[in-house]
Amino acid sequence: MSIDREKARQRTEFNLVPTVHESEISYLKSDLKPAHKFEVALEPDDFTEEKYLLFEDYQTHVHHEPPPKTTRTGFRRFLCDSPLTRTQRRLPSGKEQQLGSFHQCYRLDGELVAFGVLDLLPGCASGVYFVYRRDVER
Repeated sequence: MSIDREKARQRTEFNLVPTVHESEISYLKSDLKPAHKFEVALEPDDFTEEKYLLFEDYQTHVHHEPPPKTTRTGFRRFLCDSPLTRTQRRLPSGKEQQLGSFHQCYRLDGELVAFGVLDLLPGCASGVYFVYRRDVER
C-alpha cells in the first residue's frame, strides 16, 4: 500500500488498539522522558483485591453507596462472573481476536487508577462499566 493511501486509510478508519495505546511510554519517541508511566492492559475479568478496593472507593465516593452495601461477593457477581466464555477466534487476516468479558486496566506508575469492563463480541465491543480513582477523575 502506498504511503498516501495508508495515511488516507488512517484518517478514515478507526483502529481501537493503536488509539488506546498511543499515550503509552512504549509508543513515545525514544528521546522523550515522560514524568509518569501510563499503561493499558486487557486482562481476564477475574477478581483481584486491587480491583475490588478501587471499585469500593468508586462506589462510596462517586455513587454515594454506603460501605456495607459494597461487598466482595457483590463485586464478583456484578463485574467478574460474566456468563460470557472467554475464547479466541482466528480472523481472515490471520490475527487472533479475543472474545468474552475482560477488564481493561489503566495503570499510572504501576498503580491501578481505572478499569473498564468490556464484553468483546465477534462484531462489537460493549462497555459494561467503568471505575476510576477519584484523584484522576479530571
